[in-house]
Amino acid sequence: MIQRYCTYLLFILFCVPGISQNMQILYDFDQLPQTLLLNPGSEVDYDKHFGVPLLSNIYLGLGSSNKDITYNSVISGSDGFGDVLNNMYALGLSEDDVFIFNQQIELFNMGLRLKDPSYYLSFGMYQQIEAFSAYAPDVANLFVNGNYQNGGQNPEVGDLYKTDQLNSVGSLVGVFHVGINKKVNEKFTAGLILKILSGSLGVESNSDKGNY
Repeated sequence: MIQRYCTYLLFILFCVPGISQNMQILYDFDQLPQTLLLNPGSEVDYDKHFGVPLLSNIYLGLGSSNKDITYNSVISGSDGFGDVLNNMYALGLSEDDVFIFNQQIELFNMGLRLKDPSYYLSFGMYQQIEAFSAYAPDVANLFVNGNYQNGGQNPEVGDLYKTDQLNSVGSLVGVFHVGINKKVNEKFTAGLILKILSGSLGVESNSDKGNY
């Protein structure tokens, strides 16, 4: 019987798609109320909390698979977004290089201890953007140089630029959460959290075909 249940569980884990949230908090700050979003069974020794709207939890993350993309090589000394794109183009990236972007803003977050002091109720809402994109060399080349690929006076014609290199996914969601925390005894605390995701925007471009 146990073996059958384990088989069902593995089947669900590997075959059923799911959506998860990646909340960023400081390591070893267990007393932060945001810890309850990751572990609703965290020990809570305060009676209430209230986060400053739009300020109590802000996170922005950028990443790339290419180690040559750093602040000094791309952003430092740039006067605008065009300079940043030119600096990235000068690095000679390939379509195997990928970029990730993650942003989170806590809209509000609060909690209070119920009449039964062993229970603590928390709730709030945050907004999150997640994006993934592969680098498209041909598209970048066309954007930076246009039809003057050789730097001449006359534009070149007949050059093909592949659009199938475009591979991007992005989403903007609002997440409402409510959780309950109960201190069973001095050694054990249990918790449960419910999240409701509301998708506001979804962008996807993959499996593209064609040339320009």
